[in-house]
Amino acid sequence: MLIISKEFNATPKQVFNAWSKAESIVAWWGPEGFTTEVKTFDFKPGGTFHYVIKDGKGMDMWGLFSYQEIREPNHLIFINSFSNPAAEVVKAPEVPFGKHWPLKMINTLRLDEKDGITTLELTIEPYQATTEERNTFNANTQNVKMGFEGTFTQLTNFLKSRL
Repeated sequence: MLIISKEFNATPKQVFNAWSKAESIVAWWGPEGFTTEVKTFDFKPGGTFHYVIKDGKGMDMWGLFSYQEIREPNHLIFINSFSNPAAEVVKAPEVPFGKHWPLKMINTLRLDEKDGITTLELTIEPYQATTEERNTFNANTQNVKMGFEGTFTQLTNFLKSRL
């Protein structure tokens, strides 16, 4: 399990809206230096967010969120995975993720406000994973955390541009 926390100078509703609207999430989701294109976005329990991130040099990575639980403005649970253009779940690329990267991850997002600062807490865990997949994830949590630092920097900049 990995828990990542980040503070934002925004209300929980503003942060939540950045996750819940296609035109918002496309502006910040993904690694720094990549662009995100939304293929489908149906923000409701049972709905999906199917997207592709592109590095501009020919590398495309497809992803899929499956929304499980939504309690606006402070709670979201979704399962994410790599996918193909047809929105079918596929294994992660071996480089850089390794041969035994979990097929699916369950993500729990919580937003809490105190003194005008919203704290985002994201818990990420392998979902329906083998022991080997869990071990691979646990050995790479620092890499996942570093990746989210860039993504959350983009979210910070997006929120600043909206306030």
